[in-house]
Amino acid sequence: MELRNIVICAACFILVSAGLVYGLKLLRKRNYLLGLEWLVVAFSATNALLYFSLGSETAYLFSYFCDAFSRGVGIPVITIIGFMAVTHDYKPSVFKDVMLFAGGMLVTLALVLSAHALGGFLAYFYVVMWTVFSLYLVYLVLRLVSAGEHILALGLFLGMLAAQTIACIYDFVVVSLLGVCQSRSLTKSGNRIETGNAPGRLATYVASCPFLG
Repeated sequence: MELRNIVICAACFILVSAGLVYGLKLLRKRNYLLGLEWLVVAFSATNALLYFSLGSETAYLFSYFCDAFSRGVGIPVITIIGFMAVTHDYKPSVFKDVMLFAGGMLVTLALVLSAHALGGFLAYFYVVMWTVFSLYLVYLVLRLVSAGEHILALGLFLGMLAAQTIACIYDFVVVSLLGVCQSRSLTKSGNRIETGNAPGRLATYVASCPFLG
């Protein structure tokens, strides 16, 4: 296994562990929105780990869907509402929790199925949604500062900056992805190497990336 894949697998394992630990803790505290979203992240990272370590295409599809869910709905909508239990003492009913996740799954399914038709819009949509979440984190940072929790505020602010940076370049830097997909599609024919058909997922990804159009 290449060093790059080893690092990715290690990162996925850490994300799986964090998702499970904090997801279960939040569920025990009856914050079902945050708890379930952490578990979605853990499930996504588990499938990403299977994909990068074993090359499972099925695992990739599960991870892709969960990633789209978290970036489009889970983090910028469901997580914010979950945080509001602390910042605004807002605690939705279990029925509302279920409806939020069900609606989020339907929205995600629509986004995934229409990725090719949406083209470059989808990449910008994800950035805008994550920016909404970042703005809410800035609000949390200010609340922490006003409460005298300067170290926590600094940590949250730095985390927000890192996440926002990744969100802004995630769909616009595809050189490494292109290299991976190309290497997977290479087949040896004697002493000559021929390039096979690119995976369907790459076509979908490229269609959603405006700088490749």
